[in-house]
Amino acid sequence: MTTATDTSPKDLDLAAQRSRSPLRDALTQFLKNKVALAALIFIIIEVIIAIPPVTDLVAPFPYDKTSLYDNLAPPGSPYTGRDPEFQGKVFILGADYLGRDLLSRTLYGAQVSLAVGFVGATVSLLVGMLVGLISGYSRPAIDNLIMRLVDFLYALPILVFIILMQVYFKAVARKESAEGLEPFTLPSWFGWVMFTLFAVALIAGIYMARREDGGGAQYLFVFLAGAMFASFLLFVILVMRTGRSFMASLVEIDNAFGGMFFLFIALGLLNWIGMARITRGQVLSVKNKEYVEAAKAIGATDRRIIFQHILPNVLGPAIIYETLAIPGYIFTEAFLSFIGLGINPPRPSWGNMISENYQGLRAAPWTVLVPSVALTITVLAFNFLGDGLRDAFDPRLRGE
Repeated sequence: MTTATDTSPKDLDLAAQRSRSPLRDALTQFLKNKVALAALIFIIIEVIIAIPPVTDLVAPFPYDKTSLYDNLAPPGSPYTGRDPEFQGKVFILGADYLGRDLLSRTLYGAQVSLAVGFVGATVSLLVGMLVGLISGYSRPAIDNLIMRLVDFLYALPILVFIILMQVYFKAVARKESAEGLEPFTLPSWFGWVMFTLFAVALIAGIYMARREDGGGAQYLFVFLAGAMFASFLLFVILVMRTGRSFMASLVEIDNAFGGMFFLFIALGLLNWIGMARITRGQVLSVKNKEYVEAAKAIGATDRRIIFQHILPNVLGPAIIYETLAIPGYIFTEAFLSFIGLGINPPRPSWGNMISENYQGLRAAPWTVLVPSVALTITVLAFNFLGDGLRDAFDPRLRGE
């Protein structure tokens, strides 16, 4: 018989390790990964700087401020223009062919790249998880029907499809803009309505999580998605009440987002397919587990099973997958902007900055190197972060 005195320190250490939660183990493992931790810190700093009021505070010049006296100024050159507001300032990273400060344009370009990355990942996560949950949890006939549609869409060349969609959206924007309608301005109460919607969604999600004892993530996921959809629907209704057509309303929304809205649509139309396949696979592996069968045996509803047992187990791998997919969205936006189908000038993105200056690479290499380095470092940071999260949350990769 084993007594308390027979328990060795090694056995106590093993027992303590077994008693720790998987989340704490994953966090401990992630903190040991110095590269992933550094990438996370870099991304947090970049996101903070990309917040519009912070960017306006940090950037030394407006992104569209030109100075023909300083065109192609090398890094460290002082401002020699005639505007007294900017006298004494320095082009820290140089200026482009129109005398626009590269540091400022790179910081404002980070707003575009991060917005495209996060919105693309969010749309893919919401749509892909919804389709995957429905397919994986439904009857085999419905599952087969949905997956055959997904397989068909998966066979389409996504980048070519995105390019065609952007060409169409640009043509629509030019046509609707030619009608000469007065610019649309949002009413002052719209911001408060959006704030109220998201506040109610947050409170409702926390309340449901506490009442159902579901951990919180799945309820916040659903309610915040509903708040996003309601905000978009209200925006469309307000624009259409001015007499604009539905497409003209979308053009106004695109203008309000600086030309990013149509890009969000183009990126989100097909990029959810991989997420749907992964979610379906996770659902199929989870729904036959013993605890799910036990929940069915005691009479739990499908909604409770999905929210309490399936979605929490699917959400972690899905978020890790989307973290690794964010660099792809950023690269796609940069490519589209490079070929003239991305963000509308003069608003900067790293892609159109490279496109505008690559012909002068030999004469002024800094005009291309600055946005290229920013793009490369950001993409590497998201890749390192995704790899670190995957290694931390996968017990097999932790050597357990």
